[in-house]
Amino acid sequence: MAVDIVLTVNGKKSKYNEETSIRFDDDSNGDFCFLQPFFEKLRTKTSQVIDPYGDCIFENDNLKKLKHELVAEINRLKSESFEQREIHTGTQVHPIKKEIYKPVVRKLLLAKMEKWLEITELAIEKNEKLIGIGD
Repeated sequence: MAVDIVLTVNGKKSKYNEETSIRFDDDSNGDFCFLQPFFEKLRTKTSQVIDPYGDCIFENDNLKKLKHELVAEINRLKSESFEQREIHTGTQVHPIKKEIYKPVVRKLLLAKMEKWLEITELAIEKNEKLIGIGD
C-alpha cells in the first residue's frame, strides 16, 4: 500500500522522481497511518483525499492551502518529543490473528514533510500541480 506525491511536468502526470516526489509506503513504516489526522484535515480544507486506492490533485488555491497545512504540521512534528514510536497499521487475520505495528521515526518523517513542502513551493512557483497517486 503506497501513495506517491508527484510534481507534474507541463501540467501532466510524470513518473516518480526522487527530486520532485515523495512516497508514503506503509509496507516499510507507519508514516501513512500516523498522518491520517493530517490527511483528514487536508480533505476538509481542499476536498482532496490522499488515499492508497485513488488519486488526488492539488492545484491553484489548493496548493496554497496545502502549503499552509504542511507548515503547521511540520511545526507540530517539531514540537513532538518522541524520536521513534510504533503505530498500529492493521490486523493480520491469517494464519493467526495479530495486530501489526510499524515504526514512525520523527526525524525521517520531518525530512519527508519538509521535502513535500519544497515540492509544493516549486509547484506554486512553476504553476504546476501535485498529484497523489495511490497504487
